Amino acid sequence: MNRNFLIILIILLLSIFIIVGCTNSSSSVKILEKDNDVQNHVEFQTKDISLSNEQFKNFEQYANTGNEQLLKNLTPMEIFQYYYYAFQIEDMKTLYGLYVKGDIYGTPNWKEFQQKINQTDMNYLIELRDLQERIESFSQIKYDDKTSYIQINFKEDRNGKKESSWNFKLLKNSQGIWKMDWIPFE
Repeated sequence: MNRNFLIILIILLLSIFIIVGCTNSSSSVKILEKDNDVQNHVEFQTKDISLSNEQFKNFEQYANTGNEQLLKNLTPMEIFQYYYYAFQIEDMKTLYGLYVKGDIYGTPNWKEFQQKINQTDMNYLIELRDLQERIESFSQIKYDDKTSYIQINFKEDRNGKKESSWNFKLLKNSQGIWKMDWIPFE
């Protein structure tokens, strides 16, 4: 029973991971060659995005209080680590708190978010479970001073096929805090 529960939990978490803030892309982040402000370079790469003990304590403090100032000096990768961890433990309130808010971003209100997060597609979940095992690395890519991406790169499967990289966009809000960009549910 524990194994079935774990499999269902992994499937659910992966579906939220994809549905909530990920876009599938066959290439790296788009480069605007003529714009000198666009840097588009990998600032950081890791294979493990687990929270350190200190990050876990900070995450818990943010999750318990919702105090945005606790996020003030975090990097895009650290925000993504919080996001991914909130997703893993199904902390939807914290997950929602990590999205950039405002009419210009199209982020739904909390009630709409809760309704949309409960909509799942079983076929999608099965695919996600398989992809989770093939994550090769996470890269933080700086696009410009207010935009960054976390790119998830995958290993080849048994047949030599490699899944396209997925890019999560982060934006710096008016308070100078990195937040996840909202991706509408389809």
